[in-house]
Amino acid sequence: MNNLTVMIVDDETIVIEDLRTLIDWRKNGYTIVAWANDGHSALESFRVHLPDICLIDIRLPRIDGLELSRRILAIKGNTKILILSAYRDFDYARQALEVGALSYLLKHTLNEQSLLAVLRKTRESIMKDELQGRIMRRELIQEILGAPDRPLNVPLKKLRKHGIEQDTPLALLYMEEDRPFPMLTMDEDPPAAQRGDLPVDERLIPRGMKLFDVIHLGGEAFLVILASGQPMAKAELAPGMKRLACAVQRKIRSSWKATYSAAYLDFSVSVSELRKGYAILKESLAGRIFDGKDAVIAVDALTPALPGPAVNVNHLNGITMAAFTSGFQDLASMAAGVLDETVSSRNVHELRAVCTRMVAFLISLYREKLHYSDEMFLDRWKAQFETFFSAQAVRDWLVAELATVRSIYDGLAGCSALVRQTVEYLHDNYHRPAACLNEIAGTLGMNGTYLGQKFKKETGKTFLHYLTHYRIEKAKAMLHTGKYKVYEIAEKVGYANSQYFSRIFKEATTMTPHAYMEREGSSVES
Repeated sequence: MNNLTVMIVDDETIVIEDLRTLIDWRKNGYTIVAWANDGHSALESFRVHLPDICLIDIRLPRIDGLELSRRILAIKGNTKILILSAYRDFDYARQALEVGALSYLLKHTLNEQSLLAVLRKTRESIMKDELQGRIMRRELIQEILGAPDRPLNVPLKKLRKHGIEQDTPLALLYMEEDRPFPMLTMDEDPPAAQRGDLPVDERLIPRGMKLFDVIHLGGEAFLVILASGQPMAKAELAPGMKRLACAVQRKIRSSWKATYSAAYLDFSVSVSELRKGYAILKESLAGRIFDGKDAVIAVDALTPALPGPAVNVNHLNGITMAAFTSGFQDLASMAAGVLDETVSSRNVHELRAVCTRMVAFLISLYREKLHYSDEMFLDRWKAQFETFFSAQAVRDWLVAELATVRSIYDGLAGCSALVRQTVEYLHDNYHRPAACLNEIAGTLGMNGTYLGQKFKKETGKTFLHYLTHYRIEKAKAMLHTGKYKVYEIAEKVGYANSQYFSRIFKEATTMTPHAYMEREGSSVES
């Protein structure tokens, strides 16, 4: 707990000075922020400083100590009152406790040890109250967030108890751990890590705001609620909220070794708008798949952003039907067009629908056209799906997988299960320089020479020729993007030496990688 603030009130200046020097207040975790000689001045000082603890003489001019205590507690109910008195009077003590004082202290018995003991007890009481208050406050927020179809009916008195008026300006920041995009309907989120409270540095909270609470919403999702004494201009609030979100993300990456995306309102809302604001932030963050991990999304209105136009489902159905009837001609390129439209729409619901349909289509192709068992492709898929944090990654994988199906179908019609397993190994390991026929033969428990002969008999190509052809096709696809250097592409398709890769590429295509890119209208570096 941070330093607690203290106010001392006594009509005798010498008593105030004695108390100020009796202990080392700062060393023991306290800061004296105000003192006064009468009840009226003390009340004015209290309104300015709102101290955590007040030591108040029971007999004061203008406003006596008991009445001052009542007024202070009416302003800030969690203030701890310690009544000072020169009289061992049971009636005084009883009245002090009835008012709400925590302790009744006799001035002439106070020494360093006894004062520190009382302050320790007071601190424990404050900590207990804060814990109970935090629990009750979070229950209140959960009640306000509630189910969307329930009317918002939180009593004003209940709000005020936690320092919120109905028109108190609130700022909201919603954060959620980044998860891979759910490609399979059977995908389940892994159990949430037990990481504790969200690391919010209060020093980075926008000026004019204070941290009201951080609500853990289950799983790995958090809602940060800031409160202000007055409405803040959007131009002032928005940059501060973005800085806070980015700072929390940095802390999470370093402390939790995880990434969280964030969505924030760049304007303040009232309590009555809290539920709606939370719903809009949650919906907005669902679209982070279009931005990738560690996204920071600003929301500028309490109305959901309209998504782009939905992809024509009949168009998608047409592609799948044509694939079965035309031998997969142009399958990947047609699907790429649909996926590009989906990504451009930034419609996460449409992306899910398209992915579900295409994944189901791919499964049917592997099972019905290639006669693959599920373990021959699903295990590989699941490992790959763990890396899909962006819509572009999803799109690229679907297009590549459809191209792979086309390649396998063209080369393996009528092939045995053994040869299909060999090709599956090749597709999974082509990027490894050590990929070879003997390795897969050993995995299958058979002689490499026999497997090589069987492979050539059924496919019309040697294993090395098939592997080289597949690597070159993968290299072409990467060269076409213009994103990679030649040596990077060489490494990605299984060649440790870029000069050797360039020679193999030229033998296969009659042109160098650079010439190929010039023909395709892209540029690439060596």
